[in-house]
Amino acid sequence: MTYGSIGDEIVYHAEAVIRGGTTNAYVEILNSPGITIDPSTIHIDSTDFDSSFFSSFVFKTTNLKNENGVAGLEVPKAALDSMSSSGARIMFTFTGKLNENTKFSNNDTTNVNDATVKIYFGDGRETEASISIISWKYTINTFYKDNTDAIDIPNVHYSLSKTNDKENLELYNFVKVSDGVYRLALDREENTTTDLVNTAGKSIVIEGLNNGTYYLIQNSRPAGFGKVYDPTEIKLEVQNNSNGRKLNTDTLNIELAKESMVLPMTGGSGTTLLITLSLISFIITFSIIITKIRIKNK
Repeated sequence: MTYGSIGDEIVYHAEAVIRGGTTNAYVEILNSPGITIDPSTIHIDSTDFDSSFFSSFVFKTTNLKNENGVAGLEVPKAALDSMSSSGARIMFTFTGKLNENTKFSNNDTTNVNDATVKIYFGDGRETEASISIISWKYTINTFYKDNTDAIDIPNVHYSLSKTNDKENLELYNFVKVSDGVYRLALDREENTTTDLVNTAGKSIVIEGLNNGTYYLIQNSRPAGFGKVYDPTEIKLEVQNNSNGRKLNTDTLNIELAKESMVLPMTGGSGTTLLITLSLISFIITFSIIITKIRIKNK
């Protein structure tokens, strides 16, 4: 199993065995829609026979971005004739990129992106070797506590950064898929954003992440709630369990405290008004005291 982000270039290695004693063989590379294969990177090698037989052959490709896109190669008869009846082991290498059709998951059993090398023989036999890649999705919940109940807070804005240096943030670009759902953007995509917001007051779902460490930055939140000032670390890694492998954590829960009403301390008009009212109150109180003392002394 391999793991990757949207736009990552993945080098695939697959092995299969071609046996002699057959009149023809056909090689296919089949890929799921989330993987774009570059036909120019397809390479065949072998330790068991002279792989130079393949050097003059080019793969025939059929829309490699679509479901079951195929790159095929007819194995030359000269290569088949050179094989022993026990067969020859051949290695396939090719490069693919995770594209905008990538499927996302939080485990290694659902929404897997596959690329498969298949070899068909003229006598009806076939063999194959597959490689799978997972791209993670991650959920962010923002809420406050009302007694024991967790209440969602809408319109909280975040960004995701490669670094936790608040003076030198390296923000990721995203494509908005729907309200609250954002996919990591490809370099060629336009109309991207660094702003992640739960406009519906629900969760934010981030799609297309690889294993690694990320930092969540809170940019703004509704009035009346406390701010998260420091970047929040998100560490994604594979965890083994009885059902296979999955993301160590697929959800971040952020609780914001409700702010109490405080006096303005901005140094602006609020502070000026507060000081002025305090002085007036002091002067009035002092005048009343002085007046009472004079009356008493008469």
